[in-house]
Amino acid sequence: MNTTNLQIPSLETLDLEFEKEVFWNRFFERAGLILGYGAYLVCFIIVFGLKWESVKYASLFYLGLFTRLSSLLIGKFYEIPLVFRNLFSHEPGLVAVSKEYLKVYREKCYKRLASRLYGMNDSSELYNATEEELTSILKPKMERPWKKAGQYYFFFFYIPVSIILICISLFY
Repeated sequence: MNTTNLQIPSLETLDLEFEKEVFWNRFFERAGLILGYGAYLVCFIIVFGLKWESVKYASLFYLGLFTRLSSLLIGKFYEIPLVFRNLFSHEPGLVAVSKEYLKVYREKCYKRLASRLYGMNDSSELYNATEEELTSILKPKMERPWKKAGQYYFFFFYIPVSIILICISLFY
């Protein structure tokens, strides 16, 4: 039997992690909006306002387009909050604390999950779900490792391509 010495978080720790996750989700979504639409705005000002037409300015347009498309992955990255992902953990203590957290902070957690999964549609199915039904709702969403894919995408694809596009627009 393989046991780990992971410390089981408290309800306060889980609440801090939940709030931190909400903060970073909003931060990245807003940063994507600012970078994406900012690049569009600069490109349009240069091309239509200043009447400078050059291939290098097109890279700013592609940076904006690329940034806005990347926002789709940000949404998937934060789709299922950590406290719900903890329900699928192999650590029984973590599962028990997460269930207790969901009982104490039910409205806040379910509201966040419902907005991610259902958007503006009716989410009464989620609010009325038992533990087994909740697990069956979340199970298909947990099949793809969006957290790991998002980290690889950001560090090995988005940052290098963004740097290349910015360098093209500056030095071409």
